[in-house]
Amino acid sequence: AVEELWQSAEKLVNHYEGAIIARSFIEGLRADVTSYCERECFEEDDLKTVSMLMWAAGKFGGIRSELCSLVNRAIREDERCAVLYDAVLISRSINKNLVASYEDKGLSRDQASSESNFRNWPNGPNVDLHTEGYSSNKDATWRGGGMPLVDLEWYLALEKKSCKKFRTKMFVASSFSRGVADDFSRMRYDTKNKEGTGKVLFKFNFQRHKCLHVNYIDKSQFPQEKEFLMPPYTALELVRVKVSKDLDVEPHMIEVNVMVDNQEEDNALPLAERI
Repeated sequence: AVEELWQSAEKLVNHYEGAIIARSFIEGLRADVTSYCERECFEEDDLKTVSMLMWAAGKFGGIRSELCSLVNRAIREDERCAVLYDAVLISRSINKNLVASYEDKGLSRDQASSESNFRNWPNGPNVDLHTEGYSSNKDATWRGGGMPLVDLEWYLALEKKSCKKFRTKMFVASSFSRGVADDFSRMRYDTKNKEGTGKVLFKFNFQRHKCLHVNYIDKSQFPQEKEFLMPPYTALELVRVKVSKDLDVEPHMIEVNVMVDNQEEDNALPLAERI
């Protein structure tokens, strides 16, 4: 299973970046994974571990976009071709870390979404600063990035509707730290093209220990990002949109509630192109 995962990762990179870059990237990533697993005493053939390290991989070997970005790109494009199969295989491997399968285990929904099933939870600023559960806000995480004007207008239109629920078209990475999200929004912001890229800060509100499709990324080369990851087609509910009057001063702000169980939400909810 792990070898097939590596093959799909290489084919995905090959599709977008070319064969030479794909081979160089995968060789470097496999070396990184081997080193990480030896250092942390994990098995290199553990699907959950390898898929998480793939997701959190950085740029090297000439690759222009991180592997996580290429996975999300293939899912958003949703084209019926071989690369979509590879993206789905990688996605399902990652989802083993995120989605709580309670029916197979004979658990109730509440049992599956209990505190014990999360690797970590955003416990707020009133816990020990040095614990992984330390976060900027209790039961909330943050995501920062760039957002074209057309996507911001999509959220403004949704805000006017009676039903404000929607689904994503991609994995949604967020952070326990608002500072990390602020850094990402600044990195994605082009001051010369404010309408083209904008900058936005998302706030995700969770019911405490009540989400069946999110988990803390504890196997990562970048633990400082304190990443809380949700799978594609996560159901969210828009709370409010605050449009920035001056992007040089502050980003647009979009606040959403995270639904407890994706399977209980309407499959026909509108899809957000970008989040």
